[in-house]
Parts: sequence; structure tokens; C-alpha cells
Amino acid sequence: MYSLLKRVRITPKIINYDIMQLLEFTSTIYVL
Repeated sequence: MYSLLKRVRITPKIINYDIMQLLEFTSTIYVL
């Protein structure tokens, strides 16, 4: 968990982008 937080801190933009993509994907599935 700690290493994951460190990684997020190192690459916040990439992680945020991944999260946004995931949210879009899940919301699309819920809409369907």
C-alpha cells in the first residue's frame, strides 16, 4: 500500500488519467 502511494506521488498525471478512463468505462457500462 505504501509503495503504491509512492508510485502515485511519482506519476500523478498518469494515475489520474487511468482513474478517469476507468470511471468513464464503468459509467458507460452502468448506462448500458
